[in-house]
Amino acid sequence: MPGIALAPWSLVLILLPILTGAIGLHLDTHEALETELVAQVRADVKAGWGVVDGPGYDAGVSVVKDGLVMRRSIEPDDAGEGGQLTVAITPATSAPRISEFLTQAMTRGGVTLASSCGGWYLDPYVIEERARGAAAAALVSTTLRGADDLESASYEGSLVTVVLERDGSGLELTVEIDDENRIDRATVKRMQSATDTGTYKRKNRLRQALRGKTITTIDTSESAVVLVVGSKRFELDPDGDAFVPHPRDDDDSGCGC
Repeated sequence: MPGIALAPWSLVLILLPILTGAIGLHLDTHEALETELVAQVRADVKAGWGVVDGPGYDAGVSVVKDGLVMRRSIEPDDAGEGGQLTVAITPATSAPRISEFLTQAMTRGGVTLASSCGGWYLDPYVIEERARGAAAAALVSTTLRGADDLESASYEGSLVTVVLERDGSGLELTVEIDDENRIDRATVKRMQSATDTGTYKRKNRLRQALRGKTITTIDTSESAVVLVVGSKRFELDPDGDAFVPHPRDDDDSGCGC
């Protein structure tokens, strides 16, 4: 009696009780989990899987191929910085929509694990530009000069982060400075959506300060982000009121938690 040839997806369906939720990898840090998830999804894309939108019920990414949906998810530990990377495979119940942004994020960007209202989610990004040395200083200057608005500016150690908007996209500019406050590396990330929470009221002054000039160093020694342009200094928020938040609607209760 001749054997029955099974399509690849049929074979996987038979193995679903084994595969679904049974594959897991524990890693010790959130950064390691983020890196491994992106590496695995990147391999999926190379193997012909398509990255799709949603669902957003956990910190995961879904890919689809041959009528199957495979979701790789991060389950952070209750205590500590580690967690589990799991894989679940289920039949596709409808035609999932391929996400151009998520495909770009998985192939030339990454994800950041974040939490809100007691739950975890992934914040994907696409790396638009990155540079080192003099090219990094030029990148920082042109990015800030061309911003339509700034949402926030902060620093932690030698890392300075500015969240901004340009041409309707949300960008995150991260700058690494050396021991002498010189710009060493710079990266511009495009986020999935713009974070329009306020208005930067010193925007015109910033553009004027940077017109035709390049930032030489960024000084954070006085608990502030100060751009040094030649012999002049420009503090992004000198009085603590440069970033003006948008008023909240009366019925805006946030996330509900």
